[in-house]
Amino acid sequence: AMLYLLQQRYIYQKPMVIFLPLSSNLGAHDGTSAIEELIDYYSFSSTVSFAVGTGNQGNSETHTSGYINNTGETSSVEFSVDPNQNDLNIALWCSYPDKISLGLTSPSGQVISRVPVKIGLTTTLNFLYENTTTRLVYYFPEIISGNQLIFLSFSNIAAGIWTINLFGDYIVNGYYNVWIDQRPLSKPGTALLNPNNFTTLTIPSTSNLAITTAFYNQNTNTLGSNSGVGFTSNNKIKPDLTCGGINVLTTGLNNTTTTISGSSAATAVLAGAITLFYQWGITDGNIPVLSSESIKTFLIRGTRKRPNEAYPNEFWGYGILDMVGVFDAIRGIYAQQDQMASPIVIEPRPVSPSRYFDDNVETFLPVSLLSRLKYNE
Repeated sequence: AMLYLLQQRYIYQKPMVIFLPLSSNLGAHDGTSAIEELIDYYSFSSTVSFAVGTGNQGNSETHTSGYINNTGETSSVEFSVDPNQNDLNIALWCSYPDKISLGLTSPSGQVISRVPVKIGLTTTLNFLYENTTTRLVYYFPEIISGNQLIFLSFSNIAAGIWTINLFGDYIVNGYYNVWIDQRPLSKPGTALLNPNNFTTLTIPSTSNLAITTAFYNQNTNTLGSNSGVGFTSNNKIKPDLTCGGINVLTTGLNNTTTTISGSSAATAVLAGAITLFYQWGITDGNIPVLSSESIKTFLIRGTRKRPNEAYPNEFWGYGILDMVGVFDAIRGIYAQQDQMASPIVIEPRPVSPSRYFDDNVETFLPVSLLSRLKYNE
């Protein structure tokens, strides 16, 4: 869908804002997922921006983190499973060059001892009393980030308390992150028992070049209780800013209006703000060349700050979106022109040597992303 829109942008020679109301917990949270690479690649264009929200997982108990201090030491991660949960995915990430292996303890007490790291193999673990099957895959290293990924996929998972037993095979940094499926894929009673509400922003909001927003209650000036929280797993500043996301007026069915709340609502507000800035800058001729990064800078410079808070921070980014503040900040910097800007000429991103064909439509993709897609196959 994204590639189709980018093709249309090239055909119609228009600036474009792509609104991505997507949300996934399963990734490195450092901007290296396949979709985030695509976002970053096309964001280098002077006429396309991506508006992304941090998601609604801030208080969802679907993320935790911890340390293994030294080689040979152990740690554990406990999680509860709702009786209505059928399947569950868990991803554990640790920074290179660390190497971690694991075992499992089921609610009935069955122990799967340490499973050694084997590259390229899928290990199937069977739990007799629970009638649960688990697929364990070690990615060491994961192809893009170079970090270690341990992926667990539970089928017919039994309710109760499960324990992941971690073993530090080789430890330099020792820090690890664990994410389970985001809600509502995780049922209410499925949760990590020692959650960490930081780095709960969802993918693709950790993209380096996307413009990322958290959401807040614009009526009470407080952060949304379940707004995704930064920073990224490699400590880059995300979110970039925060937009209102409570009871946002929008169109409903049968020529009615309705209100919505949450990350997607705030991201739609951000997309509208970016669109207006493109119109003022490119269409009206005030700034004929605008990149996504330059728009991000303008929006950040105009943000409103809450008193007695240090910025940027993990909750609000650089502050609250304020379009009046944006234009106050740039007043006098750019002289008004008496004529409209020259027609926009949008060149396709130079991508060589790889191309991708789908239904006889030629699409340019970065070589690294093509390699990632082939690897995932």
